[in-house]
Amino acid sequence: MTLPQAPMRPVVDGRADFGTFAGACETTSLSSLPVNRLRRYVQEKGWQWFCAVDDDLAVGGAVVDAGLANTAFVWVLDRTRGRLVADESRLLPPTTVRRADRPGERPRIGADFRDVTLGATERDSGFSVAGQFGPVTLDLSLTHDGPGPVTAICPVDEGRHPGVNVTQKSTCLSASGSVDWRGRSHTFDGADGMLDFSHGLLARDTRWRWAIATGTTADGTPIGFNLIDGFNSGLENAVWIGDERRAVDGASFTFDSRNPASTWTVETDDGVVDVRLDPEGVRSEDTNLGLVVSRYAQPLGTWRGTVGDHRVELVGVAETHHAKW
Repeated sequence: MTLPQAPMRPVVDGRADFGTFAGACETTSLSSLPVNRLRRYVQEKGWQWFCAVDDDLAVGGAVVDAGLANTAFVWVLDRTRGRLVADESRLLPPTTVRRADRPGERPRIGADFRDVTLGATERDSGFSVAGQFGPVTLDLSLTHDGPGPVTAICPVDEGRHPGVNVTQKSTCLSASGSVDWRGRSHTFDGADGMLDFSHGLLARDTRWRWAIATGTTADGTPIGFNLIDGFNSGLENAVWIGDERRAVDGASFTFDSRNPASTWTVETDDGVVDVRLDPEGVRSEDTNLGLVVSRYAQPLGTWRGTVGDHRVELVGVAETHHAKW
């Protein structure tokens, strides 16, 4: 089924336009929701996650605007040796993270604190991530070669105070640029890229299992998927096949939570996606600040199986996350 075009605004006059859409909203502003200032400050979250990967190296990270306790991280995985060669994470004061509701504003999200000066910016042809993060220097461009992003506008169940989350996922991106760390340097040219921008009024206790992947088939057809369980009512579940983007049914995840470096399997109820992840490295972090808790594991590796009628071998990540924020 062809996806409808994303609305200009996710919320108009206090009412959200829930669903799965092609393209991006002109703004993710939630200002028309009837929410008092305190709740907005505590519950409004936003983040930009990114990943670029080729046969030898993968780099990824995120800037998270979480109100009370902002975070950011960057990692570099040496795929030839199967280990992280850089893994930098920071807790950031509220005033040091900037997030824009409109994609064209610059930066879309950015952090500036001590040894972190990192900005993620949406551009006409795609996206750029550039700046310094401790010993890591990034200058990446991620360009839409395929049909573009998928946006999901999703209900958030928070008892008597429901919220809304807007998420924009992109696969089938071409990545180029460079990453430098501790005297080493790597250049990406025609690599694979993936993006996740999300902005919402989220529940105090939030959990999800997530998978994203990108690549091409043997005949050169671009293929990607984005799947979620336990969050966003499954509305962000989608596949990219050639020039087509379409929604898929609910996803089931099977993995060993005590050993996220072991094999993961994910399949959708409609059978469109049936894949297995063989991890090459895992980025994980447990943070407990009392009121704010985050437990997170994200393996990166190769997804093998089927997407639609295609046998695939795609790069990507899985993730399990539990946050109290």
